[in-house]
Amino acid sequence: MRSKKKFFSLVLILAGLFLSSSAHSQEDETPLFTTVAPDALIVLDLSGSMRWTPAGERMYTQSANSCDSNTAPFYAENATGRKACDIDPYAASGVPRFSDASCSGPYYRTSDTGHTTNCSRLAIAKRAIFDMLDDNNDGTINSSDEQNLNIRFGYMRFYGCSGDDTGGDYGSGCNTLVRAINSKYSRIYCNSSSSCTITSSASPSVNYESASGGTPLSAALHEAKLYLDAHKAADAAAACRQKFVILITDGADTYACSGNGSEDQTDQYKRRRATVAKAKALADAGYKVFVVGFGSPMPHWARNTLNWAAFHGGTDNPLVGNSGDTTAYDPSLMTPCQVDTTSHHDIDGDGDHYFATSNDPGEIPLSGYAFLA
Repeated sequence: MRSKKKFFSLVLILAGLFLSSSAHSQEDETPLFTTVAPDALIVLDLSGSMRWTPAGERMYTQSANSCDSNTAPFYAENATGRKACDIDPYAASGVPRFSDASCSGPYYRTSDTGHTTNCSRLAIAKRAIFDMLDDNNDGTINSSDEQNLNIRFGYMRFYGCSGDDTGGDYGSGCNTLVRAINSKYSRIYCNSSSSCTITSSASPSVNYESASGGTPLSAALHEAKLYLDAHKAADAAAACRQKFVILITDGADTYACSGNGSEDQTDQYKRRRATVAKAKALADAGYKVFVVGFGSPMPHWARNTLNWAAFHGGTDNPLVGNSGDTTAYDPSLMTPCQVDTTSHHDIDGDGDHYFATSNDPGEIPLSGYAFLA
């Protein structure tokens, strides 16, 4: 499993990509031109599985220990003398999420000497966002970071509070714009008008968030596009300004195409298609989509889907070599919710699951486009 620092580096590279895409080369700079700061909308997954560590639902502890133990260590990998435990993210005993600063395990349910870092997926995402906004790395987010980074950020969050939330109102509901583009960085992270440290928190803000419910991922991407369209229409520099989406998620859509919120639906291929289609719609409108995905190891259908979303969202991960045939899946050839023939299998140790026998992005290998941690 990758370390927390490694994950931070991925997000910081994203910031570097924004800068390189918007800055003029030094020899081309003249008084006739002014660099226009790009816009980036952070879209954060707050579904219940973000309570887990990157290891996910299945963890392991020594055979003699109880899976509900408050003191025993838990591990991401199986080994001799260990047993499997399926971790309920809502259990009263909590998720084993405290580890050392690398978040590489073992994990404990309570913080104590040697394991004081909260390694839930949401906690890691919050720290990554802090590191991205704290451009000068001085441990404080303030106006100097805004001036140095020169990216206008906004913040949208999504979770399964009542279903798919397809109404298109990004001002309320499960998918909500919390901070408009060009908000102060400190407002986005901790709802302060001046500055934040990594522990600062007030509602509404990134660091105040908690996780619950299913994953209306495609609806969130749809509402992100609606917001960016409206924002662009009111932007005097729209012709010059680039706009991006940073999608931070750990799982598959569970609500699109009349989904019921669970991850084991026999027609999950519809929701995989919907995710890729919505990412492509953003890119087709001129908004590139950077995809940051959690889960180690991530099942192949989720891994492939996020890579297809990144590819059709117009982005690439420069840290990982590309593999797969990028012509093998074209979301424009079908409607996401159309019914197709299905089968099921258990490959790569990912568990038995259903898939469409044709045009299922989860079953068409692709890698090197999404940032996966």
